[in-house]
Amino acid sequence: MAIHLGENRASIQEFIESSIRNSDPTLSIVSNRSLLSAWVALESVTAFYSEKPRGPFACAISVIIGELTMAAVLSFYQLPDEEETFLDYVESTGKIIAVPFEIARTRSDFTPLPLRECLNRFNPDKVAFGLEEHSELIKIGAYFDKKGEYFTVSLMTSPLIAHTRSRWRAPQQLGMSNLAAYWSYPNESATAMLDHPGEFIKWAKKIFRKGRDIATRWPEHESLRMTPLVAAAIREGVKLVS
Repeated sequence: MAIHLGENRASIQEFIESSIRNSDPTLSIVSNRSLLSAWVALESVTAFYSEKPRGPFACAISVIIGELTMAAVLSFYQLPDEEETFLDYVESTGKIIAVPFEIARTRSDFTPLPLRECLNRFNPDKVAFGLEEHSELIKIGAYFDKKGEYFTVSLMTSPLIAHTRSRWRAPQQLGMSNLAAYWSYPNESATAMLDHPGEFIKWAKKIFRKGRDIATRWPEHESLRMTPLVAAAIREGVKLVS
């Protein structure tokens, strides 16, 4: 597989995710400087926290240059109809704002909105949410491709939790949900580490704990995290996909 110079972020993301899904061994060479690039960060998170290994030679090999900051990630399965309960809990923890965790051609698409308003307006597969008090700290990156300028949120340098939403990928095929966030990040020259606000870290860890509470590990399903309703759906023929 190959990717061509100038392809947009959606093409790069699709290439990275499909390459990792279709390969057994994954070699990732990363440093804090390279993690400042959205592409390397996406590849690293996808490789290390995607679905269970596939086949006898499946493995993830990391070559780390210097001290490395990785995202905290929680992967689990819940039915799309169960998302409302999780969102209710998130909104109970404070004033929550959100932006799409996708690309857009206009910067205004990343104006923070109340969580439900953001979901209703954009219906994104991935959303990044956080506390309203930290909305001024959200970093939006500008990039260029053949079609011109586009924008995306920088998860590593923003006090936000990225949430991949539960979706049906096909009839009887349930996609994985996950939460991802960074507690610290390198400065622009990658010479020092900077911490996100302590209030954000405390709040985000509480959201992660809730995710673990609603989706526990099931030994009979290779210890994947899932809700009881998902476990019941598996008995009815539902397949889990990444």
